[in-house]
Amino acid sequence: MSRFKLRLLQTLASCLWLWTAASSARAAQLPPAGSYSVLPSPERASAAGRVEVVEIFSYGCVHCAEAAAQVDRFRRQLPAGVAFKLIPAMFNMPWLVYARGFYVARNHHAVEASHLALFKALWVDHQPLDQLQSLAGFYAAYGIASDRFLEQANSRPVWETMRHDALLTERWGVDSTPSFVVNGRYKVSSDGNQSYAGMLEVVRVLVRHELQSPAH
Repeated sequence: MSRFKLRLLQTLASCLWLWTAASSARAAQLPPAGSYSVLPSPERASAAGRVEVVEIFSYGCVHCAEAAAQVDRFRRQLPAGVAFKLIPAMFNMPWLVYARGFYVARNHHAVEASHLALFKALWVDHQPLDQLQSLAGFYAAYGIASDRFLEQANSRPVWETMRHDALLTERWGVDSTPSFVVNGRYKVSSDGNQSYAGMLEVVRVLVRHELQSPAH
């Protein structure tokens, strides 16, 4: 082998190593320590596929109401390779009512249209929507007949879905709202003394990390 070819191969090998190292460094970038936690047993809410962002929230949570518009803008700006999912928190009996309404609305593909509107109805207009009957009236404006809403809210499939998601959020160790879980690996909680914008920036960095991960 000529000296030229040898030098060329050595140069190419060096460039490849530098490129690999730089790519690994970029993929390894994570938010500052303390701004998120690593889940001990990774578990996604849905089957493997796109990078997943889950918000755990409640319509009965004033902090979720305050963050809702920011979260909605964030959701709409996510890359095509990222899926955004909502899971209602069920920390107390009143929140169970909102969770039941959410799952019925999701079954009817009405969450997209009603999500921000329900926060507004509760926290701006102060409408009394803390009972299934009143929620049925609210969701009627989104194409769900009240009798159908009440029937499904009391159905076994809705309760089974609620149980599944409640156990999942418990395994994630979620005990405050709003909280976010990225790809079943990282949790960003509202108890970290971060602003809502700060929380979403941490989520954004974690999403970028997962998109660049070789395992993705």
